[in-house]
Amino acid sequence: MGERADRAAHRFLLVSLWISATVVAGVITWIAVTRLGQEATVSGQTTLTQSEVRRELNRITSSPPATAGGPTRPAPSAPTTTDRDPPAQHQTPRHFRSFTVAGGHVGTSCRGTAIHNEGATPVDGWGMQVKESGPVKVVVEFSRGGSDSKVEVTCSGGVPVAKLDGDDG
Repeated sequence: MGERADRAAHRFLLVSLWISATVVAGVITWIAVTRLGQEATVSGQTTLTQSEVRRELNRITSSPPATAGGPTRPAPSAPTTTDRDPPAQHQTPRHFRSFTVAGGHVGTSCRGTAIHNEGATPVDGWGMQVKESGPVKVVVEFSRGGSDSKVEVTCSGGVPVAKLDGDDG
């Protein structure tokens, strides 16, 4: 009977440890998510309205990404915080261009001489590090094992121009 009691105590201990670990992991996750949400609010990030999300999705999916040296297009004005605010007519047009290298994709836009990083996405299995996001240049490095690729983009005549992996073009 002593061996049976020892087994029951052992099982009880294991179940108690498992429940405790689950509760601790849940609390840590909840704290992390809460803090990240607070940081996003403090850093000035805002939530897009449903119409702004649709407008951005339409803009992104309406044209395939250009490869290096591909055509550019004038972009629609930046989304406003409400649908009632018309875009300013005197703004310099914004030109978008995306670039593809072995490690991923980089999307940029120029308004005059100022460049903006619109987003970068690594290919599966590659890591990515954004070194600069504007306004003078955008630099993104992709890496996997011993392989590296780099995209450096500046504005020339209001249009994004890239230097890829040390290429001067």
